[in-house]
Order: sequence, then C-alpha cells, then structure tokens
Amino acid sequence: MFTALTILLIIGLLIALAIGLVVRFFAVATDPMLEQVNALMPGSNCGACGFAGCAGYAAALAGGEAQPGACPSMSSASLQALCELLGVGEVKRERRVAVVFCSGDDHNATRQAFYNGVNNCR
Repeated sequence: MFTALTILLIIGLLIALAIGLVVRFFAVATDPMLEQVNALMPGSNCGACGFAGCAGYAAALAGGEAQPGACPSMSSASLQALCELLGVGEVKRERRVAVVFCSGDDHNATRQAFYNGVNNCR
C-alpha cells in the first residue's frame, strides 16, 4: 500500500514539475499599458468605435493607433482617466441621444388590434 502511495506521490510531483516548466517556457508577455487601458473599457463590445470590440480598441489605443473618445458608451470619468493614462489632453465629445422616428400613429396605420402599451414615442 505504501509503495502505491509513493508511486502516486512521485507521479504527482513529476506532473507538477512538468506543468511548472511549461508555464515558465510558454509564458506570454503582456503589455502592462494594454491591461490598464483594457480595464478602463466599458466592455460592451459594440463595435461603434470602428474596432471589433473593446479589446481591439484598447490595443489600438495602447499602440498609439487610435485616439480616445471614439467609444460612445464610455463614461466621462473613464474617458478622463484614459486620457490621463495615455498622456493626451482631455477629449471633449458631443453628447449623443438616440432618436426614434415613429410614424405608426392612427393617421398612417390602420388599427388592427388593441394595443396596451406606451401611448407615444416620446
């Protein structure tokens, strides 16, 4: 019984050593600036900034390929912190508001069913 326990202990130690060596030799170095910029991203991955998602925009910002302020879903506090982190001046951006154009009132559409919801689009 003790020989089986000893064999399992040795196998476990060898596997732990192998995992430690693999982690050390195949480690991927990350840019600390990229991690800090990515932490400030909103994480919505909407693509409204022109990049595939928040990680792509963060990589472009950290590499100096993009300007801050392109993300419409980033809060003003996060944008200010991002500008301070990148060392650029404060970016002013225009506030955007979504507008829904409603043309489905009684004059343009015929009533086919009873609607129990919001009375107008305002």
